Amino acid sequence: MKVAEPSGHPCAPPIFEVSAHAGSGRVKTTGQMNHRLKQRPTAAIPRFVEIYTCYDALEAGRIHNLLDSHGFLCRVVDLTSGPLPLTIGKFGEKRIAVPHAEVVRAKRLLGAAIHDGYLSASGNFCGAQVDHRSVS
Repeated sequence: MKVAEPSGHPCAPPIFEVSAHAGSGRVKTTGQMNHRLKQRPTAAIPRFVEIYTCYDALEAGRIHNLLDSHGFLCRVVDLTSGPLPLTIGKFGEKRIAVPHAEVVRAKRLLGAAIHDGYLSASGNFCGAQVDHRSVS
């Protein structure tokens, strides 16, 4: 693999030329990747807000999957520090965060999932509680 010339932009990553296997020739990605990078829209990064905390990694994964399947951007902030599964105080806490504009809808969805028994009620909502009966 050899590195091609940079695209001229100071922040552009190096572009590689990759040799394909089984004699199928060379695959050059230099022009294709630079073209795609230049056309990518620059969207503002949303401000994420923590909406829920729990201590179970499986529960946090289930919440992430639920929010993702309903079209929400979601982050799970894991405060575990070290190889041992400590859940004393804030150690081992998992915090679920969504973009600020989606807080109310995401809390309603989680509230409805807890009410329906899909999620356990072992975690805590952050901030003001939202009525889960009006899920949109």
